Parts: sequence; C-alpha cells; structure tokens
Amino acid sequence: MLTPSASARLLTQLESLTLLLADASPAAITRRPTSGKWSAHENLAHLARYHEIFLERLRRILREDRPQLARYRAEDDPEWPGWAELSTEEVLKRIHTLRRDLIALIQSLSPDQLARAGVHPALGPMDIPLWIEFFLLHEAHHFYVVMQRVRASQ
Repeated sequence: MLTPSASARLLTQLESLTLLLADASPAAITRRPTSGKWSAHENLAHLARYHEIFLERLRRILREDRPQLARYRAEDDPEWPGWAELSTEEVLKRIHTLRRDLIALIQSLSPDQLARAGVHPALGPMDIPLWIEFFLLHEAHHFYVVMQRVRASQ
C-alpha cells in the first residue's frame, strides 16, 4: 500500500514546476552551467523520459516474477537525444500526460499487485510502493537541480 505521503506527492509534486519556472527566461531554462552538466530543460526532458521508463518497469514487475531492472542512464538510451531536442513546452506537456498515465496505472493496482517486486541493481528487491518512493525522490532531486539552474542567472 502506498503511504499517504507518496500518494499525495504522486498527485501533486509536478505542481511545483509552475513555481520553479515562473520567472525563468527561455535562456535560463536551456543554458547549461559551465560545469557542462544538464540544463534545466535537459533535467525536465530526463524526467519526462523517465516517466516512460518507469511505466515500462512497473509493467514488467506486474507481468514477470521479480525482474532484474538495470539502472537507467540517459546516455545509454537511444531515445534520449530526441527527448532532449523537444521544446520545453512539449516536454512539460508530455510529463503531465505521462503522469496521468502513471497515476491511473497505480490507482488500478490491487494490494497483491502492489506487493509485487522488481530488483534494483544497487537497492535490491523493492515492492511497487518502494519503487514509487524511489521515483518520487529521483524526481524531487531533479526539481532541485532545475531550481538551481534557473535561479543561477538571477
């Protein structure tokens, strides 16, 4: 079973993007820091793509017995460059659509389905509620990076 906190964050965490991006210029969103790390836009594109990856992972957990789920690295994903090339507006549109799909899937799961597990290479076996917590923490980390990137130019 999902914790009330995880359920609430799953439903509302994307709302913080409105505040994080409110005063950001297009240049602030797309500019890479001097370190060469991802721009705010690339972090958002990564999160949108990761929604797709996460949905695929949940479906594997539901159909396979304790699947081994490799660590996701955008650099190894042949679809990643296409996501990074999308406009920020399109990335945000897709992330919201994919979030609705993710919420619908999770809300449709029975207690037995939620108890199913997939194996993370570093974190070991995790049931679906723990995978969702992992997903939300990963997303929150990238939101923090987005905030750093857009505020760095202010």
